[in-house]
Amino acid sequence: MKMKKIITAASLAGFVAMPGSALGQAATSDVVGYYTQTLNPGFNILGVALHSAPVATGTFESDLTDTDGPDFTTVLTDTNATYLLEVETGPQAGAVAEITAQTATTLTVDGGLPTGGADYTIRTALTLNELFPDGTLRSGFGAADSDVVFLPDGTGGFDQFFFSSIGTEFRSVTDAFNSPPRPISVFYPDALFVQITDTARTVVIAGDLKSTGTVVAAESGFNLVASPGPVGTTLGNSNLSASLDSGFGAADSDVVFLPNGPGGTFTQYFFSSLAPGSWRLATDAFGASQDDVELTSGFFIQRNDVSTAVIAAVPDFYAGL
Repeated sequence: MKMKKIITAASLAGFVAMPGSALGQAATSDVVGYYTQTLNPGFNILGVALHSAPVATGTFESDLTDTDGPDFTTVLTDTNATYLLEVETGPQAGAVAEITAQTATTLTVDGGLPTGGADYTIRTALTLNELFPDGTLRSGFGAADSDVVFLPDGTGGFDQFFFSSIGTEFRSVTDAFNSPPRPISVFYPDALFVQITDTARTVVIAGDLKSTGTVVAAESGFNLVASPGPVGTTLGNSNLSASLDSGFGAADSDVVFLPNGPGGTFTQYFFSSLAPGSWRLATDAFGASQDDVELTSGFFIQRNDVSTAVIAAVPDFYAGL
C-alpha cells in the first residue's frame, strides 16, 4: 500500500478526508472520508460513491481463480454480508459482481464473469441500515407513514423498503412486519431513489474512496446509475462518451439526465459528434461545451441503441491519492 497523500480543498471540495484512516494495513484503502447530500420532499436520486473497506485483494491467474492469494473460505465468512468483487485490470476492468459462492481458491459470481488474469478487490456491500442509520429517514409502522427507498431490482423495476419503527431496521414495503433474511444491501453501480414524505433530510455517505472506474449498465431505455466518485467527476472526464452514442443533437444520441434541484427536474446532455467533440446541452446543440459539468451522485442514462457496457471513470488525480 502506498502512503496516503494530503487532499487539498481545491482538489476535493465537498469531500472530507477522515484522519487516522488505517494507513498501512492490509486490504484497506488509502483514503477514507465522507460527503453529504440533501434529500428534499419528493423523489431524490442518490448514488453511493464511498464504500466499505476491502476485505481482500489479490490477482486471479485465470477466471475467478487465485491460488496464491487469500483463502476465500476463511475471509468471506459473514453470513449477513453481501460480498462484491471488483475487477481492477484486464478486459473486465471496472466490472462489479456479487459473489454467490466460494472455495478456498475460486469464486462464483452472479451472472458469471470471465476475468482471465486480473487484479481484484473484494468488499462488503453497504446496507440500507449503514447508509441511513436510525433517525436519518422518517420511520413508521409501514410505508404509508415512512420515507421509502427504491432499489433497482435488475429487471427494470424497483424493490421498496422503509425504516420500521418496530424493528429499527429496513423492511420490505410488502412485508412490513417481518425482518428480512439479512440486511438489505446496495449494489453501488446502480443509483437509488429516496422518497421523502415530510421535511428535507441530510444523508452522510462515509467510507472508502475507490480510485478506479466502474462499469455501469446502459440497457436500451433509461438506466439509473451512480457516479463512480464523490467529487470531481465531470461529463468530460467520466469516459461516458467512449461508449455512448453521439450525434448532431439529442434526437440521434444517447442522453444523460442530471438532476438539477428539488422538484424532480433534469438537465439533459448529449455528446456532440461535431469536431472536436464535446458534451452539449440537449436544448442548445450548437452551444458551448458542457465538459466541465460535474456529475451528480446519481443520474439517468437514456440509451437509444442496443444495450452496452459503459465504464464510468474517475478523475485522473484519484490515482495519486
